[in-house]
Amino acid sequence: MAERRFVILDRDGTLIVERNYLSAPDQVELLPGAARGLRELRALGLGLIVVTNQSGLGRGFFDRAALAAIHARLAELLAAAGVQLDGIFFCPHLPEAGCACRKPKPLLVEQAGRELGFAPRAAFVVGDKPCDVELGRAVGAVTLLVRTGYGAATEAALEPAARPDACVADLVEAAAVIRGLLAGSAPRPAPRAGDAGPPREALILCGGEGRRLRAAVADRPKPLATVAGRPFLDHLLEQCAAGGVTRVLLCSGYRSEQIEEFAQARDRAGGLRVEVSREPAPLGTGGALRLALARVGAGPFLVLNGDSFCAVACGALWAAHARSGALATVVAARIEPSAEVGSLELAADGRILAFREKDPARPSALANAGVYVLARAALERLAPDAPSALERDLLPALCREGAAWAFLTDEPFWDIGTPERLARAEAFFARRPPARLTEAPPDDRK
Repeated sequence: MAERRFVILDRDGTLIVERNYLSAPDQVELLPGAARGLRELRALGLGLIVVTNQSGLGRGFFDRAALAAIHARLAELLAAAGVQLDGIFFCPHLPEAGCACRKPKPLLVEQAGRELGFAPRAAFVVGDKPCDVELGRAVGAVTLLVRTGYGAATEAALEPAARPDACVADLVEAAAVIRGLLAGSAPRPAPRAGDAGPPREALILCGGEGRRLRAAVADRPKPLATVAGRPFLDHLLEQCAAGGVTRVLLCSGYRSEQIEEFAQARDRAGGLRVEVSREPAPLGTGGALRLALARVGAGPFLVLNGDSFCAVACGALWAAHARSGALATVVAARIEPSAEVGSLELAADGRILAFREKDPARPSALANAGVYVLARAALERLAPDAPSALERDLLPALCREGAAWAFLTDEPFWDIGTPERLARAEAFFARRPPARLTEAPPDDRK
């Protein structure tokens, strides 16, 4: 019988909202998606434990009874969401105490392995701080850094040699990556010489006129349509930041001055650079991206349509792109069969064989979600300063060469191209919790 494998989780900033020395049960708040991620890990047959440094005990900020009450409240919240931990292991000592149980030292993980009967080297360590990555390396486990809590700041600060095996947005994305690793479809990432890492720059297509939406949005470009009380572009910027992007270039055309004003207001908010590449004349989706190449680095780039949204797991998307060696990876969203979208024809291994236009006689259950990872070499194939379409002039050619692959997702896909679709997107985003971004660097002295 195969030995059961475990996921070793950090607590604050990974599972629950980061507080400065959380000291009372009423301060415990699950991070968005945390319970879902744990349920998905449980469904894979994995054990779940928490390993946490709690120097607040040693500092006298709270006592063991208070800590027990905090963990009882955590268990209560998780039980209400249908999930249970196998154990919580904590170090109570001050950093300067020099104990053997404080992360990143492996004593607590080794103790848990003996008590629960698992091999630490076969585990997955998930956290938001450098000590979590170091702990995973110390026991030979797979390491995943979540960008919740201090994770985004940790990712930006880590040297290449200290990087985890994967960086993910949250526990839901961590579960997706682990699922792929267990299935063998996502081999454990290995650093490669010259590997540029995940995309740090994103290009968002904002130049279209949005004629079908004019009845509802007549005074601004589509990407600035108000959705859940905010410009639609704000939702895309949050997705970029959560995915590890540090610079966004908005490819503008129609009513560009409004896009430029938006970019000036958002630039450097949460540490994200927001700039504009303005078309001198309409260039289409391909031409706009080709023009923007003069303003960006070596790539690859995350590319988003400015009028659609799919909550794709960015870390898993990047891992799939890197494994395939593709010049283009296209997110394909599974949807209810619809004649309103074009379809993708896929090979068994995930290569895209063809793009199909909308056909009322052939409803599609697989939609191009308007999210791509594109290599610079792919965009350089487009003629500079000339109109072109990504879907017509670039992607079909890459398909014929076997250089375009699909990344399948069950995440919801929304576009705001018509008043009816805008209303549906409004209902979705009104229910969706906002992204939580943390600018401050992690404090491993806690």
